[in-house]
Amino acid sequence: MIHSPKMIRVALPVVLVALVLGGCAVVPPSGPSIVALPRSGEPLNQFQQDDYACRDY
Repeated sequence: MIHSPKMIRVALPVVLVALVLGGCAVVPPSGPSIVALPRSGEPLNQFQQDDYACRDY
């Protein structure tokens, strides 16, 4: 346990910084959130090529 005032003065800012930084952490999305479908009349092969090009951008 932390008992001395000096240890509390050191530990408190460390804990506060850890909490602030932890509150700012954001989990990135695992994938796209919108379903993309090919235009009517567009071949599936062309759609897949366009899709791969967009993902590599």
